[in-house]
Amino acid sequence: MRDYSNLFGLISLIAYIISPVLYWDATKNKIGKIKGEKGFLNMHAGGWAFLALWTFLFIGPITWVVYLVKRRNLIAKAKNHPVGLTSSHRILVVFFGRRPLNC
Repeated sequence: MRDYSNLFGLISLIAYIISPVLYWDATKNKIGKIKGEKGFLNMHAGGWAFLALWTFLFIGPITWVVYLVKRRNLIAKAKNHPVGLTSSHRILVVFFGRRPLNC
């Protein structure tokens, strides 16, 4: 029987690298949850990062692909409805180790 622990370790490493990059990109472009708008893609930067981390570990990079495909549309919406970092999301800054936007 094969030992896949090294493969899972590599997949985990990739997921832990991609998730903060996605969070950084979303906060840099002020992408976030817009009040009153419905839809699965209407989520804050932390939601994108969390979903990217867990979906990558279990089913592959589907969240990252969806984010990249919808990125232009999300940035266009963010120009009309910019979302900054709120106090409830500051815990993610501690987790990811950086201070995005104007905290």
